[in-house]
Amino acid sequence: MQVSNEFVIFNVHGASVKVMLIKLSGVVDNRSILNVRDIILSILEEFIGLYILNLNGIENEEFINLTNFRKMLSDSIRINHKCIIFSESKKLELWIENYSIFNGVYLVKSDAELTQVLNEKVVHDDFVENSNDESDIRLHLDYLIKDGY
Repeated sequence: MQVSNEFVIFNVHGASVKVMLIKLSGVVDNRSILNVRDIILSILEEFIGLYILNLNGIENEEFINLTNFRKMLSDSIRINHKCIIFSESKKLELWIENYSIFNGVYLVKSDAELTQVLNEKVVHDDFVENSNDESDIRLHLDYLIKDGY
């Protein structure tokens, strides 16, 4: 499992919006995700702006069933809720819908949806306008779903 991050600039209604892009790739297992979690949390501790968590590079379809992956995702959003999750995974979409743990977090499945969210929704949210303020935590604490425990 690998994690990489970079800043990207999006043109949103004539204004340049700087966004951190965090990409996960490779095969996810419960052990490797703990190291990735630590890396992501260290990045987000210092970054209070908008970020995109791109999960499309994950190779195994069952990643959403891993308890540590769910915890990593929830912990990342708890540290900085200004997140757009970029994933084509239907299982991730269903998990988010079924457990409603992500208040105020966007899920996009394509570049077109990402552009739409940036142009229509994010500009009107606190994501861009208050990027220097402390993030309020809008995460419900029901991520502690036990898999097989």
